Amino acid sequence: MLTERYNAEKVTRLLLPGSEWRPYPKATQRSPWQQLPQAARERRIHAGEGRLDAEPFQLDG
Repeated sequence: MLTERYNAEKVTRLLLPGSEWRPYPKATQRSPWQQLPQAARERRIHAGEGRLDAEPFQLDG
């Protein structure tokens, strides 16, 4: 199991702090986006364009 292989100390060393975590490159960071295969880029663009008229998420609290 994962808990046998990775204790809390090891997980802490392996993971980036929350303040440094970036699940996606920023739009201004063109190089990582341009390295995506064309089909993957087109899917992302199509998915985003489909949400252009959507209402923004409401955050509670």
